Parts: sequence; structure tokens; C-alpha cells
Amino acid sequence: MTLISVALYEDDRGWVESWIIKLSKHRDVGVRGTAAVSLGHVARLHGEISSPALDAIRTLLDDERTAGAASNAISDVKMFVGKNFD
Repeated sequence: MTLISVALYEDDRGWVESWIIKLSKHRDVGVRGTAAVSLGHVARLHGEISSPALDAIRTLLDDERTAGAASNAISDVKMFVGKNFD
């Protein structure tokens, strides 16, 4: 829950993304899924997202346990940032 709160309320996008990217590699699948959701929030709120964050979403998309959350994050990136994953 803290990760989502930081994504929603911290203005320093770079700092937030760096922590989310680190946590996207966590051994716990719940943490990784929350990281995907958080990256979607960052994209929606800031209207931009870094290449390393996009790479983290792609990695999470490849794991069936986090693919749903990563797919939602991709939708947010497409809608609010205008980046295409195709």
C-alpha cells in the first residue's frame, strides 16, 4: 500500500520510478504486481515515464502472475503518455 501511496502523492517522478523499478524485481509476486500498478499511476499522473520503467513493465508482462497488472499499466502508458508497446 505504501508503494501505491508514494506513486500517487510524491512529486519527484524520477525518485518514485527508481524505487518502483527496484521493487518490480522483488521476490514476492504481490510486491511485483503492486509495482506494475504503481508505474501505471506514475504514467497517469505525470504524463510521462522513463525507458527503464517501460522495461520494468515489459518484464512484469512476461510473468503470468503479474501480467494482468502490467497490462493495466501498459494501458495507462498508452492513454496518458502516448507511448506504444507494439
